[in-house]
Amino acid sequence: KHDYKQALHILRHEGWMPSVLSCSSVEKTGLKEIEKEISDYFSSQSKLVLEKRTKQSKDWMWQLLFDGLKEKFFEKITQDEIHSLEVEVTMGKCTPLQAAEKLLKKV
Repeated sequence: KHDYKQALHILRHEGWMPSVLSCSSVEKTGLKEIEKEISDYFSSQSKLVLEKRTKQSKDWMWQLLFDGLKEKFFEKITQDEIHSLEVEVTMGKCTPLQAAEKLLKKV
């Protein structure tokens, strides 16, 4: 049991240190304590879980938006147009900002 406790110190726990409990199916001991520990953990973490899910939902929304915008962008802009502007930028004929603005105006 001591070795398990020591090993848990190495792992990342995000502010919660799990308990090391033991049980025996032969002696029929310890299961209630484990069940209570799990229940207590989820009760204490319900607000954090909800906050994480809310953040994940917002992040997902933005990722879907960016993916959709990128898809629409490449429907309207050809690879040749992009390459042409990349060459202009690398040759110093226009700035990255100017090139980006030219591409965005076409969308």
